[in-house]
Amino acid sequence: MQIKQIVLALPFVASVAKAASTGRGGILIARDDAIRSGLYVREDPPEDKLTCGTAGDAPLAKCKQIVEQRLPIGRSNTCNVGIGGSKNNVLVCAGTDGGDGTDDCCVYASESDQTDDYIYSSIQKVIDGCGAPQNPDKEGGTVNGRFQGSAGNICVADGNACTDCNT
Repeated sequence: MQIKQIVLALPFVASVAKAASTGRGGILIARDDAIRSGLYVREDPPEDKLTCGTAGDAPLAKCKQIVEQRLPIGRSNTCNVGIGGSKNNVLVCAGTDGGDGTDDCCVYASESDQTDDYIYSSIQKVIDGCGAPQNPDKEGGTVNGRFQGSAGNICVADGNACTDCNT
């Protein structure tokens, strides 16, 4: 649970002063008073969600390579097209088509400020949850999917997935 907003008002300040004088549990009294009076709103973080089949199939081995070798994440590339004016950030691609074909594995993001650890972790979640090593379409299997988490969305797909991965 995280606090979204705290609005200080005179009754709340008075409650904090009263709570401080009551000792160790006083801050809890102040918090409870603030909740009852509606002075702050608690917002639960969004549930993590994994969706498979959101775009074109990427070679599973190439996607695993991105995580295993921790290929460098780029934050300046964006797709040339986007639905409703929204464009995904193209973070990294691995493959033989130079980042724009069906034999590539590319990672797209809805936000540009996600940490590398969040990105690699999200890629691994898509691989684990959406990977199809038995799919004969590509040697070694395929993967494509989107992980929606607290820091934004990460999509793993082929190199043609700019519009497919929009959120």
